[in-house]
Amino acid sequence: MLVSDIITTVRALISDPQGQRWDDAILISLIDECQKFICRKVDVLYNKEYITVSAGIYDVALAYSVGTVYKVLDTVNKRSLTFTTEEDLDAKGYWEDTTGTPTHIVFNNQSKRNFTLYPTPALDTNILVKYSVIPDTLTSVTDSVILPEEYSPLFKYYVTAQLFMFDMDSMNRQFGNEQFQLFNAELINIKNDYAINNTNIDRQTKQRKF
Repeated sequence: MLVSDIITTVRALISDPQGQRWDDAILISLIDECQKFICRKVDVLYNKEYITVSAGIYDVALAYSVGTVYKVLDTVNKRSLTFTTEEDLDAKGYWEDTTGTPTHIVFNNQSKRNFTLYPTPALDTNILVKYSVIPDTLTSVTDSVILPEEYSPLFKYYVTAQLFMFDMDSMNRQFGNEQFQLFNAELINIKNDYAINNTNIDRQTKQRKF
């Protein structure tokens, strides 16, 4: 599904076929915003990455496109690492200089894309990180949205809602709010369907070394 396809649908709905009121740049920005919003809410796109963490290195920084990390596996010892917090470890005493075979990951409070291995690896450690993905930024009408066709109503509702919700005309604001309600209702339906089907649209494998 191309960005231009969504724009054509939206322009018909807002009676602006020639872009006299809202140009393509505004609509592209809102379509991109919508796609990223959906991916954050539904975690519909997934990736997995094999990472080799060198001995003595404990901080792992993932790519900007990472949405939510949902599993980290020790591929040598065939086990999942436990998610924990600095507060939980602090309650057990000083832990920052502990070395050994990592059993836990501690997320950076400032970013979901950064985490610390605990204890610090005494040897090179191989981990597999599974996470949801935030798609690349859309910049052109010729770009393709990564979400499949069944998501098209969400784009229509979201873009029209954002265009009209803050309009000076009260009727337009009401229309915008109605569109946003439709967007939220459709998003809930998709989240429920996704929870049942658990269908991953895109899976890739990368390998890096720290």
